[in-house]
Amino acid sequence: MSDCCTPKGYRQIFSEKNARGEAKRYRRKGLDGISRRIADLLKERDVDGRTLDFVVMNRVLCCYPDMPKLAAAAADHARSALVLSFPNSRWWTRFGLTVVNLGFRLFRVQFQVFMHSPKLILATVERHGFTTRFNQRGMVWQVAVLERTD
Repeated sequence: MSDCCTPKGYRQIFSEKNARGEAKRYRRKGLDGISRRIADLLKERDVDGRTLDFVVMNRVLCCYPDMPKLAAAAADHARSALVLSFPNSRWWTRFGLTVVNLGFRLFRVQFQVFMHSPKLILATVERHGFTTRFNQRGMVWQVAVLERTD
């Protein structure tokens, strides 16, 4: 695993202060666009109100250097389906992540975001007994739903 992110770096990015800010924003505005899309996908699959074993990883994979390990662990814990959102592979997304990482370095934040190959993300989960049922590229984020087939 890369030494890109220290515990201090994770605490800076995922701090209590940031969590309070996110909660405040949610109370004012509700779900953001990607989170709303994920909620809509779950409703379309008639999971509203039922107990199913889904794992949802909304903007998580880009925060971790060892994507195959994290995606495999998520797949191993999902009995029914795995819902993922991650940066798509468009040029402006790659450029934006480069700028964000440069900003982190300039401000000495010991954290990095990662641009993992969407094809590799899906292939990793599919190797764990899942089939891609939905895969949509947005302007920045890609959302995928994979269902267990084994």
